[in-house]
Amino acid sequence: MQDICAAAKEMFGPAASAVVVVEPQDSRLAIRAQAGLGPGGRKGGIIPRGKLLRGPGRRGEQDGRVGRRLAPPRPLADPSPGEEPFRAVLAAPMRSEGRAFGVVAIYSRQTQEWTAEQFRLADWLAAQCAHILETLRLQSQLRRLYAEQQRSSTPCRR
Repeated sequence: MQDICAAAKEMFGPAASAVVVVEPQDSRLAIRAQAGLGPGGRKGGIIPRGKLLRGPGRRGEQDGRVGRRLAPPRPLADPSPGEEPFRAVLAAPMRSEGRAFGVVAIYSRQTQEWTAEQFRLADWLAAQCAHILETLRLQSQLRRLYAEQQRSSTPCRR
């Protein structure tokens, strides 16, 4: 996931200052991966739900459909001394079985209008991240089931 965030940051070029993949965890959002937040990223990898995007944000129109042009985001992390705050964000939901379960957010330190191509790229990235996270969950479930099966099928010796 870290590699995907780093690649996404490169794909978006100068428009992307940070790319973050988050999922809800209790009343907070867990950062699953990030690129551009610095070497330590966000301390603990958890942020309050209201901090990811400025709510409710402005909804924009892009190619005749409602887009996710939100401005300006609340800071995801306090900027380091001398660093500009984020001024724009493009967010795309990660979906599984028709339900959104997280988001891929591309943050920019520049005020900007996102292009139709950037909207499509964000949607594609969110779909890829959703597939990866679902695969990881399924692998974890299979390992757990296999371990349970091994424990229950071990004959008792007396």
